Amino acid sequence: MKNCALCLEKEANDTGSHIVPHFLLKRIFNVANAKGRDQELSFKLTAYDVETHFGRGVNPDKLDEVFGELTDEELEEKAIAQMVVDNEWCTLCEKKFAILESAYAETLKTNSEEIYQSTDHASMAFMFWLSIFWRASITANAGFSLKSNDQKTARILLHDYDPTSANEGFAGKHEHALSNVSYKVYRCPEYSKKRGTFLYMAHQTQPYSFLVDEFVIQMYFQAKHMKNSSQLFFGFEKINDAPFNSFSQGESVRGLSEGAFGSTMVNFVEFYRTIRLKVYDNLLNKVHNKFGLRGTIVSAIKDEILGQVTADTTKLGRKYTMEDFVKCTITVLKKYGLNP
Repeated sequence: MKNCALCLEKEANDTGSHIVPHFLLKRIFNVANAKGRDQELSFKLTAYDVETHFGRGVNPDKLDEVFGELTDEELEEKAIAQMVVDNEWCTLCEKKFAILESAYAETLKTNSEEIYQSTDHASMAFMFWLSIFWRASITANAGFSLKSNDQKTARILLHDYDPTSANEGFAGKHEHALSNVSYKVYRCPEYSKKRGTFLYMAHQTQPYSFLVDEFVIQMYFQAKHMKNSSQLFFGFEKINDAPFNSFSQGESVRGLSEGAFGSTMVNFVEFYRTIRLKVYDNLLNKVHNKFGLRGTIVSAIKDEILGQVTADTTKLGRKYTMEDFVKCTITVLKKYGLNP
């Protein structure tokens, strides 16, 4: 067994660990009104496909409603709770994460649609968000990674920090790193209960940006980047009064109204839609050329295929997948005497 990715010493014997805490994921991934673990039912959007996963505790009737009949192979393949990992760290380091998570969960009781202080326990909040960025990077489950130096900095800080002590001498020992790392938090309380939301970790740095449930977190690893407002993240970069948080000051959150947060979600959906349409265009043009036809596919045929994808009555768990797209493409092309 490999060693723990955090302490680098003990065996990585912990299992069933959430990269992102369950209290942030449950309203995105869990079956409606299900609060416990193993009740996940998630849809992971990629440029080419929709990956679906479900927890082992999801009711079979619910699976039938979403997927229809599942083969034994699909039951095994898909029954993986998204953002849950085994044997990445030891039980002692997992306990450290659990303490941070429990403490931060208490801050959710305070909220506002204006700037507010979520907690005066600055180091705990700082380490909580840092641990999520680091865990996502180490495991790569969200397709996200920190730069190697930033990942190393995060690991050292998390390893040396003790959430059960006063951490005397910690700030002095890590003065350089702590002077460079800062973050912003945006939140729309209860947004996902009203309109639904996503988990998304951006492939960008300066800052690293993370959307989960009703939160957006942007983390900087260089003080000079704090002045950088050119890194786009669906409109959050335009909110100039969002405060910076550090290891030594209580966490301040930029609360947002449902309308303000919702407008950024519209931008996010449009961003994904644009990526997916580009992928479809590329694939359809390749099919067009394989028939010996020059140029790009006729717009009217392409629109008919996309309309078929949208109107198709395939079960939700299989809709908008690459398999579904191929099926709809073949259906339309056969109407024009083309048989891929």
